[in-house]
Amino acid sequence: MKRLLFLLFFCLKPLLSEDFSLLTYFHDQFKKTYHYGSHSLVLPLNTWHNRLAYDKSHIDRYNESPLGIGYARLVQENKEQYGLYFLGFKDSNYNLQTMFGYLHNYFLNDNKIKFSLGYTIGFAQRKEYYYIPIPLPLPIIGVNFDRLSVQMAYIPGFKNFGNVAFTYLSFRF
Repeated sequence: MKRLLFLLFFCLKPLLSEDFSLLTYFHDQFKKTYHYGSHSLVLPLNTWHNRLAYDKSHIDRYNESPLGIGYARLVQENKEQYGLYFLGFKDSNYNLQTMFGYLHNYFLNDNKIKFSLGYTIGFAQRKEYYYIPIPLPLPIIGVNFDRLSVQMAYIPGFKNFGNVAFTYLSFRF
């Protein structure tokens, strides 16, 4: 419990200072990403549908191997990684889905293999919603080794909707 409270404080720390402006914060992040960010190739690996939340008939017809590709521009400094991304892949129903947005990860250790927690704020577009951008605030966890990252975002939901763990690989070059 103490560790969870520490992580929450660590993630919210920038928001707690007196002279903090959310607009200025994101402006500075975007500016650094544009000028100093490294290029990254993003590959979707898996879309796992939580077996406790889906009927077998849904699981049997869903695509859990999303074929796709994406691009990210990321800045890694101190114990943080942040940047912008765009991704296109075949969704659970074998249709094109796009995602774009901002992500921010916090490294939990200083070892060669780093574990991270973070979030993404962006938009997803799916055929079921006529490709209208749907807001996408999601938690992210990851394992990072040098320029290679495997990360997972969890899409919460209810019975036969949402409850999907989306895993992707990112390689900075």
